[in-house]
Amino acid sequence: KKTPKQLPAPPHRRSSKAMQKVHVSTIKEEKLRNSLWALSSQIDAEISQKEVEELESLFSASPRPSAKTAIGSKRGKGVRPAKQSSAMIIESKRANNLAISLAQYRAFSNFDDLVTAVVSLDESNLNAEKLCNMQSLLPTTSELNQLKQLNGQVDGLGRAELFFLAVAKMKLFKEKLFSFCYLL
Repeated sequence: KKTPKQLPAPPHRRSSKAMQKVHVSTIKEEKLRNSLWALSSQIDAEISQKEVEELESLFSASPRPSAKTAIGSKRGKGVRPAKQSSAMIIESKRANNLAISLAQYRAFSNFDDLVTAVVSLDESNLNAEKLCNMQSLLPTTSELNQLKQLNGQVDGLGRAELFFLAVAKMKLFKEKLFSFCYLL
């Protein structure tokens, strides 16, 4: 009786970086006998240092540096790049909900164009449903007062704040929006 050939143990390498955890199910040894992995013992499977570094860069557990990371900031030490005004004007949950709701107005290149379309009663990209939805997105009086305190500083503002700024520039926008919604 022939005894099954044991597969050679894979070479043990320790990475210089923490790697992502990969969850795989084991394959029965009898299926591996005629596979590429069984033949690998016959092939010179030496991996160059360059290939190891490339694999580490692709599968390392540490997040890749992004453009949002402030220069000189220390990751994991509680130091975050400061978002200038978005936290001051609108609480984060409301800002996220507004940003999601504003996605339905992508046909407009910016929020000034959207506000102008409402004021000019342009129905080409707006319907009654979108106009009624916009009514619930309007800024409160306290949010408008906080916007006035910005003095034209728009750097670092989120989508919701930019929408609020466009609305605040237009006189009687709320009333014009309600009228346009009523006409449709």
